[in-house]
Amino acid sequence: MNFLKFDFSVNCLFGFIAVSLILLLLSAAPAGAVDDKIPFLPGDSIAEIEAKIAANGYNFKVAPNWITRLPEAARKRLFSRRMPVFASFRQSQSYTAGPLVVRSADELPDQFDWRDFQGHSYIGPIRDQESCGACYAFGACAAAEGSYNVATGKYDGDCLDLSEAFLAFCLDQYYDGFSGCDGSDYDYEELDALVERGVCREESYPYKAVDEGCVAGSETAPRVKYAGWYRVPCGDIAAIKSAIMTFGVVDAAVKVTSAFAAYAGGIYADENTECDAEPCSYAETNHCIALVGWQDTSSDGDGYWILRNSWGTSWGEDGYMRIAYRSAHVACAVCYVDYVVPVLSQITGAKWNDYDGDGVRDSGEPGLSHWKIFADLNQNQIWDSGEPYSITDPDGNYTLADLSSGTYAIKEELQDGWHQTLPATSGYTVVLGSGETVTDKDFGNHGPSATDTVKIDWPTPVYDTVIQRACNSAADGDSVLVQIGNYNENLDFADESKKLYLYGGFDSGFSNQVGMTNIIGQVTISGGTLIVERLTIK
Repeated sequence: MNFLKFDFSVNCLFGFIAVSLILLLLSAAPAGAVDDKIPFLPGDSIAEIEAKIAANGYNFKVAPNWITRLPEAARKRLFSRRMPVFASFRQSQSYTAGPLVVRSADELPDQFDWRDFQGHSYIGPIRDQESCGACYAFGACAAAEGSYNVATGKYDGDCLDLSEAFLAFCLDQYYDGFSGCDGSDYDYEELDALVERGVCREESYPYKAVDEGCVAGSETAPRVKYAGWYRVPCGDIAAIKSAIMTFGVVDAAVKVTSAFAAYAGGIYADENTECDAEPCSYAETNHCIALVGWQDTSSDGDGYWILRNSWGTSWGEDGYMRIAYRSAHVACAVCYVDYVVPVLSQITGAKWNDYDGDGVRDSGEPGLSHWKIFADLNQNQIWDSGEPYSITDPDGNYTLADLSSGTYAIKEELQDGWHQTLPATSGYTVVLGSGETVTDKDFGNHGPSATDTVKIDWPTPVYDTVIQRACNSAADGDSVLVQIGNYNENLDFADESKKLYLYGGFDSGFSNQVGMTNIIGQVTISGGTLIVERLTIK
C-alpha cells in the first residue's frame, strides 16, 4: 500500500514538473513571436493540456472521454485522413469552380446556425462513427443532407438521413481515395461518389462500425444524387460563411490534437492557423467534420465556427464544438455540396372504347372513364400501394404527374371481360428526362360480348353503349351479366321505359351495403329484350 502511494506521488510530482516547465518555457518566449504558442502534443495528459491552455491564453475546457481513453493504435486508426498516394491535386474541384457567390461583409450576419434557422433545424441529430475511421462518410453525408434539406425545404423530423455505411462500405470499391474504416485522403473522392453514384437512405443500410460490404438490398435501394461539389477558396472566411448560408452544412477537415480530442466546452483554439501547404487545401488534417454555422465575437474578424462532429453526444458540447475561425486548419479544406431539385416530369394519354377491336381510335369511339393507369414500379403486372396512378376522366384522359426522371413501365388495370387492343404488349416502357412530358401513351380496349361480364364501378349515372351493344348483339336466350356498384339510390328520370329498377331478381351473392350510395350487386339481362340507355338503382 505504501509503495502504491509512493508511485502515485511520484507521478503527480512528474506532472507538476512538466506543467511548471511549460509555463517557464512560455514566459521565456519573445513577445509577439510567431511560435509563442505551446503546441498540443500526442500523449499530453489532461493536466498538461490544461496548463498549455492557460499558458497560451485560450478559453476552453478539456476532460477525459472515450476518444482520449482509446489505445494508441485505435486512436491512430480513427484519425486516418491522409495525403493522397500520388499527391495530385485535382483541378476539377478548383477554388474558383462552382456556383458559389461570395457575399460582402454587409450581407453576412454576425451569427448563423442551421440547427436553428427561423425556428427549425435543417440538420438531423449527431451521429457516432464509434471506433471506425469513416469520419469522411459522416462529414460528406452531413453536408449532403444539409444541402438537400435547404434545397427542398425539409426540416426537423423531415430532415434527410443518408447512409454513411453505404458510402463507406459499398461505394469504396469504385474509388481509391477512401476505404471503409481505413479512412480517406485529401481529394474528397467520397464527394465524387455522391455526385456520380448517389447514396441511399439510412433505413436501407443502417450504420454499424464494421465494414460489411454491400448488404442485401442496399445497391438496389433508391439513391439521392447531387449536381456537384466544390472547394471553397482556401482560408477565406467570408466564402465559407457564404457557402454555409447558400448551400447548407459544409464538409471540412481538421488537425486533431490531444486538446481537440479532449475538448469539453468553450471556444477551441490552437496554433494550427496557417494553411501552409501547396495547394493550401493540403494543409495537414487527420479528421473530417462538418460546419453548420458561425458566431462573430468582435468587429476585427474574430469568431468561431459551429463544428459538427461524429463522436456522439457525450463528446464536446452535445457532439458539437465551437472552434476559432482558423484553428486546427479548419478553414483550409472546406467543400460544399450542390443539390438541384429535379424538375418533375409527366406521362399523358387516353383510354378509349375500341368498338371494332382494331387498335386504332376511329371517329365515334368514345373515351372510357374511371379506369386506372399506373406506373408498375416493381413490374409485377398489378398496381401496388405507393405506385403512381391516374384515374381516367370522363373523356378517357389520364396524367401521371410529378415523376422524377427515369424509366417507367406504364400499364392499365383491366376490368372483367375487356381486351386490350393497344398497345400490343401489356403496356409501355417510357424513358423520362428531367422536366419532360411524354404524350399519347394511349390504351385501346374492346368491350365485352353478350356472354361476358360487364363491370361498372364508378359513382355516376350510366349512359353505357357497352351494355347496350351487348344486349343488342345477344341472341334470344343469351344473357349479359351486369355488375353494379356505388350508385346513387335517388336518381329519377322522366322516361319510365328507360329505367332498370333493381327491386329484385339479383343473382346469388348480391350484397346490399349500408349507405345511400353503396349498393353493390349484379343482375342478368336477357339478350334482345331491353333497350339500356340509363341504368339506375331505386
